[in-house]
Amino acid sequence: MTEHPSLSGIRAARIDRRTLALGAVASAAAVAGGVVAVNAQDATPAAETPAFTLPEGVEAVVLASGLNNPRFVKVVDDWIFFTEAGVGGEDALFATPVAGQEDTGDPVTKRGYSGTLKSIGPDATEYTIVDDFISYTFGAVEVVGASGLGFDGNGSAYVIVGAPGPYIGQIERTGEEAAVYKVDLATGEKSVIADIGAYEIANNPDPAAIDSNPYGGTYAGGLVYVADAGGNAIYTVDAETGEIAVFAVTGGLAAPFLPEAGNALRGGAKEIDSVPSTVTEGPNGNFFVPFITGGPFPPGMAPVYEYAPDGTKTDFATGLTMTSDIAFSSDGTAYVCIMSSNLLAGGAGQIVRIGADGTKTVVLDGLMAPNGIAFDNEDNLFVTHKANGFPGEGELVRFSGVTAVEGTPFTLPETQPPASPEAATPAATEAPTEEASPIASPVADLPTEVSLELEDIKYSKTEITIPADTDVIVNLTNKGALPHDFTIDELNISSGTIPSGGMATVKINAPKGTYTYYCTQPGHRTAGMFGTLKVV
Repeated sequence: MTEHPSLSGIRAARIDRRTLALGAVASAAAVAGGVVAVNAQDATPAAETPAFTLPEGVEAVVLASGLNNPRFVKVVDDWIFFTEAGVGGEDALFATPVAGQEDTGDPVTKRGYSGTLKSIGPDATEYTIVDDFISYTFGAVEVVGASGLGFDGNGSAYVIVGAPGPYIGQIERTGEEAAVYKVDLATGEKSVIADIGAYEIANNPDPAAIDSNPYGGTYAGGLVYVADAGGNAIYTVDAETGEIAVFAVTGGLAAPFLPEAGNALRGGAKEIDSVPSTVTEGPNGNFFVPFITGGPFPPGMAPVYEYAPDGTKTDFATGLTMTSDIAFSSDGTAYVCIMSSNLLAGGAGQIVRIGADGTKTVVLDGLMAPNGIAFDNEDNLFVTHKANGFPGEGELVRFSGVTAVEGTPFTLPETQPPASPEAATPAATEAPTEEASPIASPVADLPTEVSLELEDIKYSKTEITIPADTDVIVNLTNKGALPHDFTIDELNISSGTIPSGGMATVKINAPKGTYTYYCTQPGHRTAGMFGTLKVV
């Protein structure tokens, strides 16, 4: 490991307001234009040499590769700083069940100390400043850990470290997760200055479920601004005292496509979590907050809010999708990073320019899980690439010529979430006709064993009919990449979490009635993973 040198020049450096950070999950596609080879720098000779299809005039160079879930990136003078969330670890943690939640006996996360803060100097050498931030697995592919970044211009960095969201109040905490750290850039020494997770557990500013995953943020005027993606809130942390204050509660976003029962995780309201991803100070001194949104991550539903220093909010941009970061070029033009243009359909990541009149133009497309973006003084754009779900394959890529790209209009896919459970459920089987045998019994013909596949993010059957007061076996197979489960609240039935490729069996013996089965994994029910059980 190359140790970081003394950065005496950073102590007097002013942080450029155009730099920023983000976070992610997405997939891949390609863009129109010429194919440009991307060569890894000498600092990472073992890296593969990928190729992007880029617009004419744009060049791309991989500055760092082999990264583990890279998150945000910022530029200070000639130095580039970025974080890695890590890969979790081997310390298995078990949740303390809350009311109505079954103890499956399975770990909900694995913890380790694999998160980092790194930098790349003017000579293209990669340095490790901190290599032991706490890191948690979260679901089948996501990892949370070191993420947001800010700098005070006096030799200190502020690193925002995440946590496993809804489990924040159910696991044995160390106080190192869901926290803001102060890091001495010359020595690498770090210390926690604020425990956002403890604040969420005690106060829960967005009065929904307890949930905390601090993600992105920035430093400005003695305060660290923190976007808690899990808690749907923006905080300020006094860099000297560590005092935490609520800057804004972003709450939920209206989701009229949800069923009449609404979102149980938001008190039955027809809304999904807003999921703020970061805070970036703009050239006008206001703060800009993009949103990833909660499941099912509907295309066109993500806004970017602009906050004055006093907290007054206006809509800066609307109609976007899964926006994880925002950065400003030298002329003050905003660019946003889109993790995926349509996550459930495998849409690619994008970089979108926001014109002064609100016009949205795609300048880079076909990215794989982009996460954070930042411009330098020459308008080179730095992007953390393959930032989630690609352990050991993450990259920091520099794109030049992006600001001169004419681009293509930003458009939305036609696919939309189902308007209601009924819209997602096929019509019930018609009643037997009079020609049917008078001796036949519909109930007698019903199965006592059912097979159901769990996919991303749906069940293979959205309606199941079984006989009443009869033991019925349901065989469950998880065909998806994500963990899933099968739960019926009214019957107190839960399969427990089933990992990718796993199998489970539940037995149902129920009176006549209609019940709902669904997946309890965060965001899956609102993404459409539910169905109807008819007992006749």
